[in-house]
Amino acid sequence: TRAACSENSALIPVATINPQSYFGQDGAFLKFKADGYRLVRFFPGPQKWVTNYAPLTVLAKRLEVEGLPIMVDISQPGMASSLVDSLVSHPSSLILAGVDHRTASEAVALMRAHARVYIETSQLNAVGAIKTIIDAVGADRVLYGSGAPLRPMASGLNVIKFAGLSDDQLAKVLGGNARQLLEI
Repeated sequence: TRAACSENSALIPVATINPQSYFGQDGAFLKFKADGYRLVRFFPGPQKWVTNYAPLTVLAKRLEVEGLPIMVDISQPGMASSLVDSLVSHPSSLILAGVDHRTASEAVALMRAHARVYIETSQLNAVGAIKTIIDAVGADRVLYGSGAPLRPMASGLNVIKFAGLSDDQLAKVLGGNARQLLEI
């Protein structure tokens, strides 16, 4: 990641961690920000761990020093609630990735209850889904997600462009919110 980002200044480095490999060591885990990373990302589904996983909670506690946002893929109802319950005391912003028609109402409920919860849009491709969420919680915590490389970037972008959002809402979702969250 760092090598690719150093070759292309348009890329923003994101650290990916598997908490199954975390045994309490500090070292590299405490210098993400110094190394230029802007976000820490977790993939419980592909890595086969649950969101109320003790190593994740311990690792998140150690990551508090970094102050970086955390993004976690959720793929089924209940995962986001479990994740937020596990990380309720963590002060950093939490981005729910993979929110879809099955998990949208759960995400909205969590966003209403916790000001630090955000969502990204890569799986919100049902007609009216993005507009419904923005009408419910505002545009300030919704981030454009492309779904790349699994989906063409244009697909995710077109869903946003044709969601019936105002110019201000579009500007926030298509980059303004991310720039603010990632401090760029």
